[in-house]
Amino acid sequence: MLHAFTRSPVHPFTLSPIVILLSASIVLAATVDDLYKPVAEKEVARDYVAAVGVYQRVADDYPDDARAPKAMVRVGDLYLLLKKPDEAIKSYQLVADSYTDVPEVGQALVGIAKVYRDQGNGEKLESTASFRKFFDIRRRIASASGSSHN
Repeated sequence: MLHAFTRSPVHPFTLSPIVILLSASIVLAATVDDLYKPVAEKEVARDYVAAVGVYQRVADDYPDDARAPKAMVRVGDLYLLLKKPDEAIKSYQLVADSYTDVPEVGQALVGIAKVYRDQGNGEKLESTASFRKFFDIRRRIASASGSSHN
């Protein structure tokens, strides 16, 4: 076989790194189930940084999977455990902005509220779109159930 550009002979093993790289990428492609298997162990072992990485990968690689918003809420929860409230808010906000009719939106909005409450920053909470969205969702649920709790 001749090299396409130099027209010199190509050793058969010259192409093997490409084959190995392609094979490795196929092996590294995981399903959501494959990703979720070890994450509980990471949390039990309090390896929260590794767990965040796994949940983040689920959300990034499988945004349409039903577990993606759950994964992002969990990322926010773990960031709180890691004492990174700003990162937690970003994660929760991503859920609130990216999804609509899933229970995790409410969980994410409550997470944002908890962070601001813990920071003693009620003014910031009330000025956010998340705060208004939370009460809008609450009103929709109440009106759908025939309740008058506003």
